[in-house]
Amino acid sequence: MARKNETPKGVNETVMSAEQVQQVLNQNAELLKRVEELEKKQPKPERTYEEQIQFFQFQQQVIGHLQKFQDKRGVIAEATKLVKEKTESGDFETKIYTLSLTATNGEKKTVFNITNPLVISTVLDSVTVEIDTKIKDLKGKLTL
Repeated sequence: MARKNETPKGVNETVMSAEQVQQVLNQNAELLKRVEELEKKQPKPERTYEEQIQFFQFQQQVIGHLQKFQDKRGVIAEATKLVKEKTESGDFETKIYTLSLTATNGEKKTVFNITNPLVISTVLDSVTVEIDTKIKDLKGKLTL
């Protein structure tokens, strides 16, 4: 039989304090971070030439789309600036400005026109948000 302040036989005598447990957990977290960093540094498996060609062609396509969206973003920014200037100068009240939606199927055909400066600004802002979202998505697809 065990005496007072003695551990009975068969019971593990190693007891960790809360501080020691926390230290072990911190060390474990640090080791996991190191392993993750080492895994990132591991060389990637070699691609075949065909896979490399496909990869670079895809990247070129993404870059092409990205460039088009960035160009359109610039055009829309200029149009937004122009609408703001014309609205502030009162030009919309004396002259008719329109934002036209056209469709091209062999020939250009105007689908509808917008003449209200507030609606034009809203449409341009909405298109800008959509373009910015697409640009962000395309940049995410690029791997350098």
